[in-house]
Amino acid sequence: MNIVVFGANGPTGLEVCRQALAAGYHITAAVRRPDEFQLKDKSLNVVKANAVLSTLGTPYSHNEIRLYSVSTKAIVEAMRASDSCRRLVVVSSGLTGRNLPKVRGFIQRNVVVPILRNVIGRTVYEDMFRMENYLETCTNIEWTVIRPWRLISVSGVSNYRLAEDFTVGNFTTRPDLAAAMLAELGTNGHIHKKMALITG
Repeated sequence: MNIVVFGANGPTGLEVCRQALAAGYHITAAVRRPDEFQLKDKSLNVVKANAVLSTLGTPYSHNEIRLYSVSTKAIVEAMRASDSCRRLVVVSSGLTGRNLPKVRGFIQRNVVVPILRNVIGRTVYEDMFRMENYLETCTNIEWTVIRPWRLISVSGVSNYRLAEDFTVGNFTTRPDLAAAMLAELGTNGHIHKKMALITG
């Protein structure tokens, strides 16, 4: 299978690329700074893609953010122009959506999550919400939204859990996120679904 990975230079994008190469996939890594890309492999030069995995991300900012919504629209337009690429898996967040998600712990639930979602990360989560709303209109694209929790870097894939919309949890490992995204390319993918991803 041929895959395009957007945001491939980031920590999650690199993990997706590592696992995809190990699984025998051919990858086009879409990056802003190609000279800084850490992976080298003969399977990284693919012209035609069957699926797109977007791991684009940006840090919190008080300024307006449009990275998720604008880039996803551009990706979808490019996919529609293609004859063979209809599968799209994007990363969002467990903190998107209209209602506050359930998390473990009183402080997490009543202090940390509201401050992250409504103050510190407000502009990021607003744009992720715009992206998700846009994807709901894309009936001719086989999209899936993966909503991880706080991302942490570890080695190895765990017995992660997926649940539609939201699930109770506190963190997601980057290897679990990469594995879940790649698993969506199989026959049991969650087409037109928003899937919460929890480690442990």
